Amino acid sequence: MFILPLAPLPALSQPALDFETQLTAALADTGQERGLLHCGGLFRAFGEVSADGTELSDLVMELETDMAVFATVVRENETGETMALAMETVAPAIESVAVLYLSRFRSNHGATGTILDPDLEENLAYCRALHDRLSVPEG
Repeated sequence: MFILPLAPLPALSQPALDFETQLTAALADTGQERGLLHCGGLFRAFGEVSADGTELSDLVMELETDMAVFATVVRENETGETMALAMETVAPAIESVAVLYLSRFRSNHGATGTILDPDLEENLAYCRALHDRLSVPEG
């Protein structure tokens, strides 16, 4: 089982600590859907930096959509909210997380020439594995 830390870890650098603190704050009003929103935001951020119409942009759009649907269902079940009301929490939360990831991508690119760092690579692997676990195989 994969676990995605959403709280600051002592071993993280200061920029990573700031990111984790901001991420925790962005998802403060969420419940059991928190990890799904985190992943939805990560996928949206990758979509923002991917060229439109490419295989990668299509994939991350699909992954983000799936995470949003999963998060909405989880929120509905946890809170008893209608789908429309659950979506009013899910959509802005994913957007807030995406903005944080995009800022981190820019910071990483300015410092290293690449948008990823080891923590983001780990988050991406976790989110792909989570998506794969929750998805129904086609066929």
